[in-house]
Amino acid sequence: MENYIENAENLLVKAVERCCNVKEIGLIFSSGLDSAIIGVLASRFTKVSAYTVGLIDSSDIESAKKIQNYIDFHIEIIEMDKYDVENSLKPILSAIKEPNPLKVSVGVPFYIASKKANKDNLEVMLCGQGGDELFGGYNR
Repeated sequence: MENYIENAENLLVKAVERCCNVKEIGLIFSSGLDSAIIGVLASRFTKVSAYTVGLIDSSDIESAKKIQNYIDFHIEIIEMDKYDVENSLKPILSAIKEPNPLKVSVGVPFYIASKKANKDNLEVMLCGQGGDELFGGYNR
């Protein structure tokens, strides 16, 4: 089992490093374990600008504020309101091609963070999306 864990860790580090061949990358940062691991690994190789998107006083925003003192990259907090969500729906639905509520709920912070990163002239964005699914998922 120890060999499998070491191999998975090496593959993850190499995958992140491969994406960090620019002077700065963006990170869609939910402040959960997955995005925190990606952010910490990426900061070994390049400058990281993280974006946390959520409704005012959301758990993602509160967690991002708490973790800021323990990581080596800056987190930009983007607070959205219901109008930001509404204005994001049309382009998100156009991109995902189906009115799936779960996909749309994931798409909103990705869309808003990516728009901000684009304004900040970042060309590479990372996220921790998929780790839960790869390692057992969650019950929805």
